[in-house]
Amino acid sequence: MSTAKRVASHKKYLIVTCVVFCIYTALLILPEVWLFINSFKDFIDFSNDPWGLPWSLPKGIRWSNYAFIFETFDMGEAFINSFILCITCPTATMVATTCAAYALAKFDFRGKNALYFMHIIPMLVCITGSTSTLYMFFDKLQLYDRFIGLIWSNAGGTGMNFLLVYGLFKNVSRTYMEAAEIDGASDFTVFVQIMVPQAVGIIGTLWMLGFIGCWNEYAAYQLFLPSHPTVSTRLVFIQNNVTQGLYTNHYPEFFAAIMISVIPVIAVFLAFQDQIMQMSLGGGIKG
Repeated sequence: MSTAKRVASHKKYLIVTCVVFCIYTALLILPEVWLFINSFKDFIDFSNDPWGLPWSLPKGIRWSNYAFIFETFDMGEAFINSFILCITCPTATMVATTCAAYALAKFDFRGKNALYFMHIIPMLVCITGSTSTLYMFFDKLQLYDRFIGLIWSNAGGTGMNFLLVYGLFKNVSRTYMEAAEIDGASDFTVFVQIMVPQAVGIIGTLWMLGFIGCWNEYAAYQLFLPSHPTVSTRLVFIQNNVTQGLYTNHYPEFFAAIMISVIPVIAVFLAFQDQIMQMSLGGGIKG
């Protein structure tokens, strides 16, 4: 095949691929656009759409739908609770993970292999199967329905996060440690000032992914924090009221709540998308 024919064939494949991905992107964006448009409608107009489906444009922009969510369902408290958990839980996870991964990667001591496997085994345990045990554990320690309980449960330093940070520390040359030790630095100083900066990229990326995961969490908050509503649990509460409760058919207000709930996640992703994509494509071994 001549060079011209190969170039032409290559261009065709690129065009087809571009069209496929454009269609896929449109299918992903369309539901968000639909939610955004309908979040400004009046619930009566939404219910009486002449086409049978709410595809028409709103007659006016009703910002009151967004105010209604905060005033009626106290979304402000839910946002505060979610931010507390989304900041403290990933922080506790990464502190414990970083300390455990560094100790097991850079020090030799008796029982090291056993501790290593203990940090991996939780990946093999079904979360659903351990929920009842965790519930009883919280109840016995009087941690049930308290923020400290969930924060403490995230400070295990195990699982995939441990493997990623452990692999990075394992590949960092010991010459950095030895040079600092010659200058009289303690183990803690070496860890904080020498080793942690080497892993700040992966630690930050894992923290951001943990933030997004905590923001979208529902089951743990519903089970262990019944008296402290979060954004995810409040959305389910609003949905129940819209479908069969006091505010039946107030779907535009519910759509407004959904749009509000995704803003922090979108903001975090847009702000740190380069780090997240590098982590995803690089296998998590780059600092």
